[in-house]
Amino acid sequence: HKRIERVLEALGRREEAIGELNEILKNTPNDVEVRLTRAVLLRESQDAKERDAATVEFQALAAQYPQNEIVHYNLALLYLSKGNAASASQELKKSSDLRKDYIAPRLLQAEMAQTAQNYSGALDAAGEVLALNPNNFDARLLRAAALLGSKSYRQAEVELNALSKLQPDSKNIDLELAALAVAKKDYTKAESLYRRHYQQGSTDLRPLEGLLQLCVLERHPEKAQALLGEELKQRPDSRPVRLLLASFAAQEGKFDIAAQQYRWLQSKDPKSPQAYSALGDVYQAQGATQAALTSYEKANELAPNDTKILNAIAILES
Repeated sequence: HKRIERVLEALGRREEAIGELNEILKNTPNDVEVRLTRAVLLRESQDAKERDAATVEFQALAAQYPQNEIVHYNLALLYLSKGNAASASQELKKSSDLRKDYIAPRLLQAEMAQTAQNYSGALDAAGEVLALNPNNFDARLLRAAALLGSKSYRQAEVELNALSKLQPDSKNIDLELAALAVAKKDYTKAESLYRRHYQQGSTDLRPLEGLLQLCVLERHPEKAQALLGEELKQRPDSRPVRLLLASFAAQEGKFDIAAQQYRWLQSKDPKSPQAYSALGDVYQAQGATQAALTSYEKANELAPNDTKILNAIAILES
């Protein structure tokens, strides 16, 4: 059954793979590996009920096997997929503490710190990985990105150029080099690097985000609107593209357009705390304090541990 499950999973036949795992668990209900594998497959489901079942199973596994670093790491991934970064960080720390040579949670800690613009934290976490494996490519790239974020441009450039020699066609390296070019105000080079990897309709929006940033810096809002308009023609129901449009509109002071897009996002995902929080930001920028507070409070109901939302409510209520 385990061998069949692995083949089915490799073929992308997830439901059948879960069926095989269920067969195993009928005879060996406490098989940790099988329970963990099934929970991972449920976590990746598009069905909300299956994702909820994954949450219950991961939490049960963590309670039953508190010394299992792999369980804590996967529970962190689940919390992160739900937007609960605080709980994810706690689980990653447990995983790292339980196994001093476990690279995966340390890499994810570095990624989360980088995303949160906690560059010193990203440097520390990437440094832990590099202490275990000095040639770890992902950790080196995260370290370079953190150096760039902390404005250590010369060090970042040296590391990125070294990595580029190892992987000359790497999109991730080129995007960091483009960000470095933006920081040095070399907008021509930055646009060339972003254009190299920009594909209309792609699910990877990082090159588009870079091009939009350049439009703002060079004061060409019409170019940004054209880019976003073409993207929406390709994928009118794309939430990430709608989110980009809303963010750009808010940045340009076009709050009605931004609010329209955030309300569209709410209609598609009524349980998204980010949509309510972002709409609260728009209302606050418009001076609509009560509407902003209402939106933040709804976001807080959906994500009670989000400090950004709690801070926004505290400011408005003070």
